[in-house]
Parts: sequence; structure tokens; C-alpha cells
Amino acid sequence: MVDTIWLIYLGMSPFVLGILIVYKLGGPLEAYYRIARIPYFAMTVFGPDGSEGFQLVRQELIRRQSPPMFSINGKTRQIDESNHGYHHGRPKYYFNYDDMTSIPINLPILKWNSHKINPSLIDAAWNDKFLEDLAKIGAKVPPLVTLLIVVLAISLIAVVAGIASTYYSHNAFCAVNPRAC
Repeated sequence: MVDTIWLIYLGMSPFVLGILIVYKLGGPLEAYYRIARIPYFAMTVFGPDGSEGFQLVRQELIRRQSPPMFSINGKTRQIDESNHGYHHGRPKYYFNYDDMTSIPINLPILKWNSHKINPSLIDAAWNDKFLEDLAKIGAKVPPLVTLLIVVLAISLIAVVAGIASTYYSHNAFCAVNPRAC
């Protein structure tokens, strides 16, 4: 029985390893492009309802003209070499559904090296509780907290009353039957 399990395990191991390698390379299509060394790029198209559509495109579809463009899914898109992100080391372009030009992502405001921020300032702002306390001013206390405080107060009164009644009942018992004390 154990030999059969080991044979099944060893027989399935190459397939499982192959599937893991394919998905580590980015999925079946991207793994094929990467292993076969086919030049490609990625694009994300934002639909009219805000959904994202991701697609890998071969670079051979790009028509080398001014400006370079490609047609896919019945739409022509323009490539801007100075305006792209990266997906697994390859260029990635972002498009709106009905727009030919890519969405600009290399704006000066998005460049991290243009204005360096001291990390100690970010840490001080992160650890500062002033804004958190300021946001709590005038906020109502949740009813659960109020209920918890009331229950604790009533239970404290009950415990104090129980201790006092135990003390006085002992004294009353000793007054009635002095031989038992």
C-alpha cells in the first residue's frame, strides 16, 4: 500500500512541479512567451464600468510608424515609449476603453526622486495621535461600552452588598448562638 502511494506521489511530482513553474512565470501564455523568448508587452484596459482587462500582446503587432501603434480587439492603440509601467520586467501600458493613447503614468508628481521626503517626518506623522484624537471629538460613545460600564457598576454594587451581608449575618448568628462562634 505504501509503495503504491509513493509511486503515485513520485509519478505526479513532475506535473505538479511543472504547473508551479508555469504559474511562477506568470501563467500559461506568459510562460510560453518567456520560455520561447517571444517579445511581448502587457496592457490593461479600463472598461466603461471601471473593470480592468489584462492582456499580453506580442510586439510583432506594433506597426512601426509615427507614432507606433497596434490594433487588437477591433481598437487601435498608440504606444508611447516614455510612458509605461512594468509587468515582470516587460513594458505595461494602461488604456481607457475608448481612448487610443495610453493613460499617462509618468507624471512629474508621481516621480519619487523629484522631491525626497525625510523618512523621520513620515514616521513622526504616522506615530502622531493628534489627528486620531481630533477625529474622536464629539463622537458618540458606542452603546455597548455604556452598557458594559453599567453592568460592571451593578456587579460591583452586588459584590459589595454580598460582602457586607456576609459580615453582618455572621455577627447576627454569633449574637443568637454564641456557642457556635
